[in-house]
Amino acid sequence: MIRLNYKSDTYLIKNALDEIKINEFEFISTILNSDSSETVKWKTILHYLDVPYSVLNELDSEQLLSIVKPFDLADVKIGKFVTKIKIGKQIFLSPKFITVKQIALVEEYLEKDNINYIGELIAIIFCEKGKTKDEHLNDVTIKKNGELFRYSLNMDKALPYINLLTANIFTKYNN
Repeated sequence: MIRLNYKSDTYLIKNALDEIKINEFEFISTILNSDSSETVKWKTILHYLDVPYSVLNELDSEQLLSIVKPFDLADVKIGKFVTKIKIGKQIFLSPKFITVKQIALVEEYLEKDNINYIGELIAIIFCEKGKTKDEHLNDVTIKKNGELFRYSLNMDKALPYINLLTANIFTKYNN
């Protein structure tokens, strides 16, 4: 967390992968990849992370830089692969290997939506305990579990799988 002390108020700003949910990461990524100026991008992101515009408009450039600097997304440390995710009473397990069918579904979801896809990719990989492969890999279940992961799972759990899948896909296309 980044602590922004402004006048008599303190704002805690999430900036680590274990603090940021998938939906927040997708939003931040979308803004960072937009054509807006850097100041507008960061003002939008910080407001999204609960810093009021009234505070952001009063910051000087040094203060803004001190907040933005810890968001070095180019220097992200990839965490360990988790094999089990528990959300409420639901338990999701990762397979020992990712099948061709799962990779094809990942590619399909990447083609459908280049902004909001991380939840669905995790839903394709992690099967709810007690579900068959057919139940797990149908479109309705993927969308339902994708939304569940999007709003419940922090990015530190998702990023290792995202890197693995995208590396696999890019390697395939570059060869």
